[in-house]
Amino acid sequence: MRAGNIFRFAHLSVFVTGLGLGALLMSPAHAQDVIDEGFGDEFPDGFPEREPPVVEEPPVVEEPPVVEEPPVVEQPPVMEEPQTPPGDEETPRPVDEYDDAEGQESENDLPGGAREGDKQLLKPLRPRILSDRDAYGIPRSRLIDPEVTGSIGQAIEASYGLCEGPEKKEYLVDCYAERLLAISRTLPKTGEYNEARVILREAALEMRALVQANKDPVAPRVRYQGVVGNGTVRTRPLTAVRKDRIKAVNLAAADILEEAETKLLRSAERSDRRLIAYAEMAKAVGSNKTLLRSA
Repeated sequence: MRAGNIFRFAHLSVFVTGLGLGALLMSPAHAQDVIDEGFGDEFPDGFPEREPPVVEEPPVVEEPPVVEEPPVVEQPPVMEEPQTPPGDEETPRPVDEYDDAEGQESENDLPGGAREGDKQLLKPLRPRILSDRDAYGIPRSRLIDPEVTGSIGQAIEASYGLCEGPEKKEYLVDCYAERLLAISRTLPKTGEYNEARVILREAALEMRALVQANKDPVAPRVRYQGVVGNGTVRTRPLTAVRKDRIKAVNLAAADILEEAETKLLRSAERSDRRLIAYAEMAKAVGSNKTLLRSA
């Protein structure tokens, strides 16, 4: 059985080979008839047609999504400010918070263009605190000068006015001592006012020591501020004395001022140039001595 198939396949191969060579020498129609007759037994319905190869379509590449640009918003045209002709500019007037001229605001005026309903939101304007030198207006000078001497005398007298008051009795001595020390610091450490500086400083330190020896341990420390000379000054935190010691402390402080007055007068006698200047400063210290004894 197997040998017969092999023989049959070999016969068929020889036949096909010969048929193919003959077909090369035949016309296309004649060759088709010979092929049909040779394969008549295997393919009675004719030689099967070969199917055409399947051509794969290329993959579809997806295009990226198109991003729409935001619409362009046109800017409104810029209106040019009218130009002020040369020479018509207004010169700004400097504002002084202590100016009593036409620029001063009344109690009913609202600063900054505020409305009437905003009145409860407004706070009073705080005065600018000046240095002791600027507030008292004591010029810098190592030589005796009537203007400098007058400024020192006025500063000594004005300091007592800052410290006195019915509600300030416990703090009076420490406040005045603090002001005398501040005034002494405005004077030069060399020159003809140096001796006056030392006398005022020693008196202030003695008064502060007096307060510390009689201080009230439960009273709060306070700071005062007020106008002296050219502006507003503020004291350091002050110490109160015990209420039962107020009168005794005031009298002891007056004795300290009397000693300072005497030292200034003696210094005036030792120099003709300092005679008038030191006598004037001694007079201011003596005036406050009298006020302390009656406080």
